[in-house]
Amino acid sequence: MRYLLAVFLDAMRHLTPRPRILLSVAPSIAMEAMRRLAPADLEIEYLEGTDYTRIVAADAALVASGTATLELACLNVPMVVAYRASFATWVQYQIIVRTTSLRHIALPNILAEADVVPELLYDASDPKKLAAALAPLLRDTAERRAQLAAFQQIRGWLGDGTAVARTAQLVYDITSRS
Repeated sequence: MRYLLAVFLDAMRHLTPRPRILLSVAPSIAMEAMRRLAPADLEIEYLEGTDYTRIVAADAALVASGTATLELACLNVPMVVAYRASFATWVQYQIIVRTTSLRHIALPNILAEADVVPELLYDASDPKKLAAALAPLLRDTAERRAQLAAFQQIRGWLGDGTAVARTAQLVYDITSRS
């Protein structure tokens, strides 16, 4: 959160009209701390924990890379994925990219072995670029329809209640090819 929250919120300022902002706050983060960090010029609705009925109603999402990307894909919420972390993590990422066949960090992209959702990593995750990538997902566009079609295919691959085991196996299979 410390690397992306301000960037995500600043990206909202670059969208016209400004969308309604729903900020999902992990249970491990103090809600009052989040409220203090939020700028006064943005109207933010906070979601404590995971309320899938509210998340599924979202038109689109800015999301930090992690399991939330697969959750959003399963919920059919178009997204832009961003990632920023420490210099040491960036170095690890560079090593992985150069020494394996893994070319993505977002789980929908890894599973599809394609550019399903935009990934804006490190310096590329600036507010203007995030807003530009998010804007077409807020309307009925080819980009939005492509993501939704890919999510349907991903959900088909994951199938019944064995999704966790199947996802782990698929990620293992893809990453062990190199």
